[in-house]
Amino acid sequence: VLTPAQQSDMLGAGIHIRTNAYIIDDRVVAGYEPVSKTFSLDKPSSYALLTGWGYYLDNKRSLLDSPGEWYYNRVLGKLYVWTPDGKRPEGRIEAGYVLQGIDIRTKSYITIDGLRIEKMGTGIDSSYSDGVIIRNVAVADSHVNGIRSHAARNGLIEYSTIERSVREGIWVQKATSFEIRNNSIQSSGTVGTPKRSFGAIYAEHGNNILIRKNNIFDSGYIGIYGMGTSIDIFSNYIENSCTVLDDCGAIYTYVVNSPNTVNISQNIIVHSIGNSFGRPTNTLSAAQGIYLDNMANGTRVSGNTIIDADYGIQVHDAHSNVFEGNVVY
Repeated sequence: VLTPAQQSDMLGAGIHIRTNAYIIDDRVVAGYEPVSKTFSLDKPSSYALLTGWGYYLDNKRSLLDSPGEWYYNRVLGKLYVWTPDGKRPEGRIEAGYVLQGIDIRTKSYITIDGLRIEKMGTGIDSSYSDGVIIRNVAVADSHVNGIRSHAARNGLIEYSTIERSVREGIWVQKATSFEIRNNSIQSSGTVGTPKRSFGAIYAEHGNNILIRKNNIFDSGYIGIYGMGTSIDIFSNYIENSCTVLDDCGAIYTYVVNSPNTVNISQNIIVHSIGNSFGRPTNTLSAAQGIYLDNMANGTRVSGNTIIDADYGIQVHDAHSNVFEGNVVY
């Protein structure tokens, strides 16, 4: 329940709404009518807003109501912090924000080895690069992605640890000839108040992508999201998927107006249980071990082990796929 002071301060607040099982929309309050308790939004939600689905508000000083919370006023350049012990924060708080810890967008044939990057917008951004190798790095507490490689070519990410990314751990979209191997990705999309994260490893619209021998723990949504031409998801270990949202899978693929040849083999998947928090009590979670969604075709699912999921393998509006030698229990 909003106090009168909060009601008068709603314009410009952030509002985050669970509009269905797998989406949390991030919007801005464009107006609030206190009598009817009605919010108007800066732009439409992805789906119709329904009774019983959760939302929360943020980005207003008047909403600070518990120790550990903070608010940043961009106009005044002031940070307000309610410390856990209730004492004044002066001289006790350090804050900073950089969009990219390491920015090598459009660069070629660079190797990043043995570094630790913490508390950046994105830890490493190698988008539009060619021949970049990221090895033995530790990326922690990124506001968006741990490592981002949009439209990169001939890239390699290996033997690295990505922890507590607010959105995705590794984002590889529209990449070509790219390998992600022997990494540990932990707690992607689970940090702080709920946000929408696509996956611990997100590889969409790619060509010749190899994702193998990674360990993925505690992803807020999908563990590995792979879609494109010649995507090989091989020998990964994925535990605790769909901890924030559901209608998802530890491994997920689908097709939109393009060929899709995905091989999902010899992976071990444990505990893919959806989160029903913020949903009506009469709805059930639906988290899959392996999920072939709309029009997925040309996918081979073989030799995988799936333990403790809402549904082991789900095939939704898909065709021309092969399943062999999988163990589900």
